[in-house]
Amino acid sequence: MWLKPVRRPKARHDVEVVEVLSALELLVERRRNASANEQNIEAGPRHSGRLLGNLLVLRGHLVASELQSILAYQATSGKRLGEIAVELGFISDRVLAELLAEQLRLPVVDLARITIDPAVACSIPHEEARAMGAIPTRRNGDQIEVAVADPTNGEVLERLQQGLDSSLSLGVATPSAIAAALDRVWGTARVE
Repeated sequence: MWLKPVRRPKARHDVEVVEVLSALELLVERRRNASANEQNIEAGPRHSGRLLGNLLVLRGHLVASELQSILAYQATSGKRLGEIAVELGFISDRVLAELLAEQLRLPVVDLARITIDPAVACSIPHEEARAMGAIPTRRNGDQIEVAVADPTNGEVLERLQQGLDSSLSLGVATPSAIAAALDRVWGTARVE
């Protein structure tokens, strides 16, 4: 690997970069809020305005120079920033799920501790749910609660909404937890 996670104390440069990123995030959030108020739109999860890279630095998972290296790698690879940070060992998929949940103001779902309604979970074919990194967990009134690995993937959210023909209440879970829950539910559903 070309980049190894190294824990170093934050240098003054890192603090200045975080301050600049925070100021930029505040401007982005103000612009989003003004734009949403003008257009009166409600689409997808409400973004906090915090960039994932900034959250990684603020939470001490990366220093600014590591973030810059990852962003440069991202530009050539086309992969998502969080995916790269997990691949390189800077963070676990659990930490990524927590940061995405914080960024998008969504709950983190512990699929091992909740009761999943098999009828709802099986409303999407097993392989399709696995490919999307999502599992419907239960119906709550007119909404279906869905745990997703990547709540920023608009294509997946659109496919879920169309496939379930319902409004969604999103939560974030790790890809491995979603895969295990799908196997558990589909294994149970096949026996019934």
